[in-house]
Amino acid sequence: MIENGKWRPGNRIHSENELAPLFKVSVATIRSALAKLVEEGVLVRTQGVGTFVARTKLLTPQVRYHQFIRRPGGPIADVAIKVLSVCRVREGPAVKFLGRDPAGYVRLQRLVIIDDQHRIYSLSYLPASRFGTLASLPVEELDGVPLYAYLENRFGTPTLKNEHFMRVVRFPKAVRRLLHRPRAATGCLWEFVALSYRDIPIEYRCNYLSEMPLRLRIGFTSF
Repeated sequence: MIENGKWRPGNRIHSENELAPLFKVSVATIRSALAKLVEEGVLVRTQGVGTFVARTKLLTPQVRYHQFIRRPGGPIADVAIKVLSVCRVREGPAVKFLGRDPAGYVRLQRLVIIDDQHRIYSLSYLPASRFGTLASLPVEELDGVPLYAYLENRFGTPTLKNEHFMRVVRFPKAVRRLLHRPRAATGCLWEFVALSYRDIPIEYRCNYLSEMPLRLRIGFTSF
C-alpha cells in the first residue's frame, strides 16, 4: 500500500487492530511487520500519536542532494532548473537501467544553470506506467522544481538511494549546441539511477558536464 502510493509520506497509517483484519493476520504478526518497517526507516512512530509513512529530507525546498561548491567548506552555488520539454517515448537508454515498461517512458529534458554561467544538460527517464501523467503537465509546472521532491509529493514515491556511473564521452551535436561547446568537445557523462522502496528503480538520468571551476559534492545530504 505504501509502494503503490495509497499511503504517502507523512500519512498516518491504520492502527494494529485495524490492520490485522484487513490483512487477515494476527495483531502480533502486524506488530512484527510494523516494527521491521520502522527499523528499515519506511515508517516512523510518534508516541501517543501514531505510526506514519516516513518523509525524506528532500521535501525541504532548500535541501539538494547534489551540491556545487568552489572549495571545500565554501558556499553552495546557486542552481536554476529550466525544463526544455517533457514527453512520452517508447524506447531509450533507460531500458537497461529501468527494465522495459509496456507503457514506455516519460522523458524530461532540462537545463541546469549554476551561478548563472555554467550549464549541465540533463535527460531523465521515468516509467510511464507509474508516472505517465507527468507527460501531460505544462513545462512551467516543473520549472525550478527538484524532481525527487516532486515525485514524493505528487506520487508518494520517495527516492531512497542513488547509484552513480561516470565516464568521459564525446558530446552529441545537440548537447554541444546547448552547452555552447565547440565541435568534437568531450566531457563527463554522469548517469545515475534513483531507487525507491525495495530498491525498485524509478528514474534513469544522464547529465552532460563540461569543464567548470566548481566541485560537485555528492551525498552530503542523506535521504
